[in-house]
Amino acid sequence: MPRPGRANGVRGAQLKCDCGTVYEVRLSDLTAITRTPTRSCGCLMRETASATMRRPENLARLAAHNAAQETRAATVVRNRVTKRTHGLSRTHPLYSTWGNMMTRCYNPKFKQFKDYGGRGIYVCERWRNPQLFIEDIERLIGPRPEGMTLDRIDNDGPYAPGKVKWSTQQEQVRNSRRCLP
Repeated sequence: MPRPGRANGVRGAQLKCDCGTVYEVRLSDLTAITRTPTRSCGCLMRETASATMRRPENLARLAAHNAAQETRAATVVRNRVTKRTHGLSRTHPLYSTWGNMMTRCYNPKFKQFKDYGGRGIYVCERWRNPQLFIEDIERLIGPRPEGMTLDRIDNDGPYAPGKVKWSTQQEQVRNSRRCLP
C-alpha cells in the first residue's frame, strides 16, 4: 500500500525544510532538468511573493486598486457578464443542435468533417449566431420533436432558412450520399 502523499506508488522522499517542516516530494521533482527542482516545503514561494508585494511599484498598484470605487465582487460579476455571449448554452435544447452543426461544417478535427465542411457544406451567415439560428428554427420548423434531428433538404445544400427539416435517423440514412442513386 503506498504511503500517504505518494499516489499510485510514485517514488518519493521525505524532506525537512530549512523552516523545520517535514514534507514529501516526488523524486522526479528533486531531479528536474527542464524546470526548477523543489527547494522547500512552499515557504520559499510565500517569502518570495511577500517580498515582491512589498516593492514600491507593487504597493502603489495595490493602493490604487484598493482606492478604486469598484469592488472585487463587482469586478467578478462584470467579467462574467462580458464573457457571456448569448446565455443559451445550458438552457436551450436547440443550442447543442447549433453547436453540432457548426462542428460538422467548420472543425477539420471532427471525424466526419470530410462529409460536411470538407465537401463544401456550410452554415449561412445568419445562422452562425446561435440566437438567430434558434429563433429561425422555432419560427420555421418548430422545436425539435423527440427522436428527430436537423436534416438538410438538399444533401449538397447549406444549412440555411428554408433548406432544413426535422428527420428521423432512418430518413437521414436514406438521404445520405451512400444511399442516393
